[in-house]
Amino acid sequence: MRAKLQFVDYHVKEIEYKINPETQSTEIELNPFFDYKIMPETPDLLRAWVSLTFTAGDPQLENPGFYLNVTIMGLFNIEDSNSDEKSIMKYYQINALAILFPYLRALISDITSKGSSRPLILPTINIVKLIKDKETNHQ
Repeated sequence: MRAKLQFVDYHVKEIEYKINPETQSTEIELNPFFDYKIMPETPDLLRAWVSLTFTAGDPQLENPGFYLNVTIMGLFNIEDSNSDEKSIMKYYQINALAILFPYLRALISDITSKGSSRPLILPTINIVKLIKDKETNHQ
């Protein structure tokens, strides 16, 4: 049985990682920000790119002396052409983001492990809450 949503491929779109050892403390308050975008590739929405972005820290490296911005993009197909537009977009929102998050999480741990500080290991997140938070912030 094939899944309704097919994960075709993913790419790292952007990585920006900065540390200022002079201002970095052992206790960093990150205030992480997650964002996502769904970019249909076909008019029927059956193929789309989904991007997931994580940003934390201060780009000026003042407080904290840490900044990280990572965006990954996944390409997805939907096998069911009988679904309406709203259902298709929900599949991308919930399922595609749930598929992409472990890739983002692993990439962030790997990138941050390359410095002299401890790696940043993101906890698991509630994808549905992430979507609701974004919808609430855009109203």
